[in-house]
Amino acid sequence: MMAFFGRPLTYAARVVAVAIIMAGSVPPAAAVSERSGDAAYRIAQAKITRTGEVYLIRGLANIFSLGMNTMGKQLRDKGVYVKTFNHAGWKGVANRIIKRAKKDEVSYPIIIAGHSLGANSATAMANYLAQKGVEVGLVVAFDPTLKRIVKGNIDLVINYYLPGGKNQVYKGAGFRGKVQNIDVSDMRGVNHMNVEKSRTLQAKFIDEVMKITRNKRRAAAR
Repeated sequence: MMAFFGRPLTYAARVVAVAIIMAGSVPPAAAVSERSGDAAYRIAQAKITRTGEVYLIRGLANIFSLGMNTMGKQLRDKGVYVKTFNHAGWKGVANRIIKRAKKDEVSYPIIIAGHSLGANSATAMANYLAQKGVEVGLVVAFDPTLKRIVKGNIDLVINYYLPGGKNQVYKGAGFRGKVQNIDVSDMRGVNHMNVEKSRTLQAKFIDEVMKITRNKRRAAAR
């Protein structure tokens, strides 16, 4: 059977049908997020109480990965800096991080997560940052559509995947961290379209973020 994104064509056809119906309905907040640059980052930092920077990457047309928005809000409420954007914009975001890193203006750890095409971009962005000398603390992929290879200075990669496509994450040249491929096909009701909306997986991701970030005041006092 012909496949699309590593899934049977019948699955892909349903995805495309919904995309056609909903195309162009990009939430205003998403558009603003993608236009934001260094100035927006500095303004946001004034309200941040924890170390680290979290980058959440949505998939196709910004309409299938709304669980990323949900996690972003939850993390902001906890005082974490979060930027949410579409998978096509990862390189521009990464270049701004690299620019700030050269000025010692990055708050570590860098955390990147994405869903579907956004998960593909999350690993690509992490590899690119690592190649440019920016350490990445955590990458979380919610069911990427392709096999991914991670390289360089990345501490931990967690891949929540559904079998059916070659979409696991593998260690590549120079990779120094750990990779966890976690099959979530036994989770009732979870599929490619809603895996990032699972409250269980959202809670696990947020726990990982809170585990490796710290209260800024306490960190500064050390």
